[in-house]
Amino acid sequence: MLDAGWCSLLREKLTMAGQVLGLAEESWRQNTATANEGLVQGAVALLGEARPVLLKLIADTSQIDDFQGDTLAALQERVGDQPGEVRILEGIAQQPDSWWCHLEALLSLQQKPGRPDSNPRAEGLIAVASEAGPDRSVAAIKSLIGEFRAYFEAFTERHDQW
Repeated sequence: MLDAGWCSLLREKLTMAGQVLGLAEESWRQNTATANEGLVQGAVALLGEARPVLLKLIADTSQIDDFQGDTLAALQERVGDQPGEVRILEGIAQQPDSWWCHLEALLSLQQKPGRPDSNPRAEGLIAVASEAGPDRSVAAIKSLIGEFRAYFEAFTERHDQW
């Protein structure tokens, strides 16, 4: 049986990330570039907080009660070759267009200095060139949240049946 408190915390993080993006979407044109960047980064940060909660819940289903890691690799190392939920998440993580990979890319980008979007300057400035990176649009992140939530709900269904 899954821990209801951890499940509730994960749902809360996903819901709050969606709410932050909703605020961004409602007032995007009226906001400053800095405000919009803050809302996007805030939503990504909340998703980053949700990820280790998901990994802890998955560890619990593999009878690893003391898992404190925040990466899939750390969980894989602890679980070993056991079949189960880790294998399902590994499959998702191997798909380059999956919600897991999108989240990884967003979190990685958000931790790097010198990103063009992290230091908004002039509101009307037109960029000549930009580095390819993960889609940071509100629509793309909302889609990521929906896919993360769908995976989590399927996960809870699989493991609450016992």
